[in-house]
Amino acid sequence: MTLRDSQATDRESVLYEHRTRVVRGDKPRKWISDDYFDLYVWYEPDSTIFGFQLCYDKGRDERALTWTRAGSFKHNRVDDGESNVYSNSSPILMENCPFDLPPVRTEFLKRSKKISPEIRKLVLERLDAYKPAK
Repeated sequence: MTLRDSQATDRESVLYEHRTRVVRGDKPRKWISDDYFDLYVWYEPDSTIFGFQLCYDKGRDERALTWTRAGSFKHNRVDDGESNVYSNSSPILMENCPFDLPPVRTEFLKRSKKISPEIRKLVLERLDAYKPAK
């Protein structure tokens, strides 16, 4: 579904939280998604948010915006690893690509009404603070 398609639908799509398993050595995390977004939120041991990755335009031209508390942003295209029917590779993040903030922010604002206010506020603040890498 493209951003244009998702905006044209009559039904409201809402982000919801999935159960995640704990992986030894990884930061605790939450996974929140719908048909357009995947949002991964990583936590420090004291339960403060360490960072997030907002993946969007799933199934079409997926991209990922990653932010960490160190203040760094990365915006990447997601190669789904499915270049042909005989190969099934793991998805990887490709080099930086342009980020069109306004439609992503608008769609997130619309779909994130029912997620944690703390997470919603942080993602919106970070989206507003995004500056492309030079």
